[in-house]
Amino acid sequence: MDRLSADYSALREVVARLDSRDVIRCANPGDRVELGTQFVRCGQATVGVENLDRGRNTARVAIIAYGFRDTQTTRLDVSQKFVTACHWVNGLATGTTFDIPDLLASAPNLNDTDVRLLLGLFERAYLVRRLEVSVDVGRIDAV
Repeated sequence: MDRLSADYSALREVVARLDSRDVIRCANPGDRVELGTQFVRCGQATVGVENLDRGRNTARVAIIAYGFRDTQTTRLDVSQKFVTACHWVNGLATGTTFDIPDLLASAPNLNDTDVRLLLGLFERAYLVRRLEVSVDVGRIDAV
C-alpha cells in the first residue's frame, strides 16, 4: 500500500506539470532562436538514439511526441557530437526551463550555432517549446 501511495503521489506530480501545449499540437513559431530565448521541456515527448555509425560519425535520433489524438515520430541523422545534448534534454523533468547557455554547458563540444540549430529541430519535433512570458501590467483605474 505504501508503494501504491508513493506511485500515486508521483503520478499526481507529473500530471500537475503537464501543460495543454504538451498534448495538443500548436503551430511552432518558426522564429530564430535568440540568445535570450528560454525553452520548456515538453512532457509528452522522448528522445532515443537509434543508431550510431562510428564510421560516418553520425547518429540517428528519434523524437517521439505523444499527442492527444496522435503520435508523431521525427527521425534525425545528426553528427555524434549532438548525442550528449539529446540525452541531456531528454533527462530534464517536464516543465524544466532552460536556455542556450544551459545547453552549451551540458554539451561543451557544441558551439552556439550548433545549439541554436538543435533547439530549432527539437522545437519542430515538439520535444521543447518556447517559454511564454506573460506580463501582468495591472489595471489603471480612471480617477
